[in-house]
Amino acid sequence: MKKTLFTLLVLLAGFAAADTTNSCKLPDVPTAREQAKQQNKPIIILRHGSDWLHDDAAICRKWQKIIDSPELAGKAVYGQFDDTTGQENGDVRKKILPVECFNMPEVVVMAADGTLMAVLPTKMVRGKEAGIIKVLSKMLEIHPEFIQLAEKANKTEGIEGAKAAGEALDLLYQRDAVRCGALHNVINKKDPEDTTGYRSQYCWEHMGMYRQINSKLQGGPEGQLKGADRKFDDAIKYVEKVLKNKRLKGERRQQWLCGLAYAHRERIRSTKGTDWTPCLKALKEAVDINPDNEIGIGAAKYHKYLNPDSYYVIKNDFYEGSDQTLHFEKEWRMDVTHHIKGPGTYTFSLVPCSNGRLDTRDFRVYVNGKLADQIDDDKKITKTVDFDLSSLPSGKAKVEVRLRATCRDGWFGCSGHIKMEKKK
Repeated sequence: MKKTLFTLLVLLAGFAAADTTNSCKLPDVPTAREQAKQQNKPIIILRHGSDWLHDDAAICRKWQKIIDSPELAGKAVYGQFDDTTGQENGDVRKKILPVECFNMPEVVVMAADGTLMAVLPTKMVRGKEAGIIKVLSKMLEIHPEFIQLAEKANKTEGIEGAKAAGEALDLLYQRDAVRCGALHNVINKKDPEDTTGYRSQYCWEHMGMYRQINSKLQGGPEGQLKGADRKFDDAIKYVEKVLKNKRLKGERRQQWLCGLAYAHRERIRSTKGTDWTPCLKALKEAVDINPDNEIGIGAAKYHKYLNPDSYYVIKNDFYEGSDQTLHFEKEWRMDVTHHIKGPGTYTFSLVPCSNGRLDTRDFRVYVNGKLADQIDDDKKITKTVDFDLSSLPSGKAKVEVRLRATCRDGWFGCSGHIKMEKKK
């Protein structure tokens, strides 16, 4: 009986496994690409996780409705990539899909020749059918012009070839245009000086942009020059030229402004300069474009970090990594009112958690915004000082300690507690 039950379970498991290897009943990617090439239609690939994806069956049912919708029926070739083995299938995935995908489910749209046109993220694929159909309908609409321009880009030499590639990218959503490596390669090869502006416009992702800047900054792609010998003027002029591109707007322009700030920052640090104005100006322009998106928020934080006139407010009697400035000074301001118990002498201390190398100096105490006492000792290793608060005004007064701090060993080594104790 046990043997029969075991055999039955094995057979059922085998049946289940066989049934889920192609759970949406769509062709695999190589088959779909061949069909698309023959029919000159775009390819729409659903990448999902088979039986281990909790809503796989529901996604497949919804996907079939999308395929059969009046807007899409018969107008594209459909397929699926069933990534049941996770990262073990990484090499296979890279060969058959023109873009690296990280989440599931996702939808990849390719032109008939296999050029990437769009990637629908997981949130959209799990969302409403109408949103998916809208994006896919746009891809179908632009496909004839896109593939014509892509073909021209590959066959035409020089600037005209790069221009055709850029015009093809103009048809796509921005988030997809920056991922279309095939057309980026055409632009890079046929217009290395970026006379069309398309290289900077679409090769703007973090690593791509900084590779371009560093190729100028370091004196060539191999980076032969180091430190103060690097070609800072060349890098800055290159980015300034990019920023003259009128098509460079929104996040793309923000990214390049941050790149300009990076080039200025490298020159200031390497030459031990003190004028941060050009760097701060570029970061502020990036923030002004959109202070609420990821780039704007990051630029604002870095602007405050680099601005010598800014200061950090330390709260809750604890200083941590986010309060540190590595290798240059920043003013700290700490409200210690809750520690004050009438007039007298108070000992203020910084108690590091990990014996971090935090250099501090220029200790001052303010009462209601006015300087009440300061320490003449300007040593950069001070952690404990005494303040004279014998002449506190009557009633409750706001007491604030200010100092200059520099972190010397990274972010995490300089966290600690703040104490303000009245001496007996």
